[in-house]
Amino acid sequence: MKQSVRKAMVGVIAATSVLALTTAPAHATGQGLTTTHPITLTGTATWKDNSTGETISCTKVTGTGTAQDGTPPPNPVAQITSMTFSSPANPNGWCSGPGGILVQITPSGFPWPLSVTGLTGGVTLASLSGIKASFVGSDNCHATVTGPGGAGGTVSGTYNISASVLATGGTGSTSNLTAQTVDFNCDPTLINAGDSFSMRVSLTISPPLNLL
Repeated sequence: MKQSVRKAMVGVIAATSVLALTTAPAHATGQGLTTTHPITLTGTATWKDNSTGETISCTKVTGTGTAQDGTPPPNPVAQITSMTFSSPANPNGWCSGPGGILVQITPSGFPWPLSVTGLTGGVTLASLSGIKASFVGSDNCHATVTGPGGAGGTVSGTYNISASVLATGGTGSTSNLTAQTVDFNCDPTLINAGDSFSMRVSLTISPPLNLL
């Protein structure tokens, strides 16, 4: 009789353990349940060679990614998984460079993590990392821009919560982007290997990031 009772108790304990495991919440963190949702980004961009002062302007920027939800959401709050840079009014949709040169920009290094810090009057400091891009000019200039040593670069900026706009490259922002490779077709008055670069963007994120 005692043996039967003991077996029954073991069975109850095992069943309870299985139930506890199967009903545990997924993606739980110390900050609460975290889920993700897709986002889109739209706006404009200007890449600048800070050493020569020359710029490349793109009137249309689009991107996709995923954002984290939480209470509050953990960093990075979003991962940008694709980006395109173009100027539809130009031939081939290439961006506008110096002296009438058109430039095709191909970003890489995805995903690009987007992180934020504390709120200040509805605006939070932000940083976008993992940035790499290749440039091909209509003058046959080929160049690549990355972070130090060819790793993904980082630019800082802000995220305006009410407008849901990410802005980088403005006053007080930082960037560790550099021209890693520049071929012999490139005009040295426009770009050289080792030049410091910045990426100034204004991107509306939809739906807005949930930071509260």
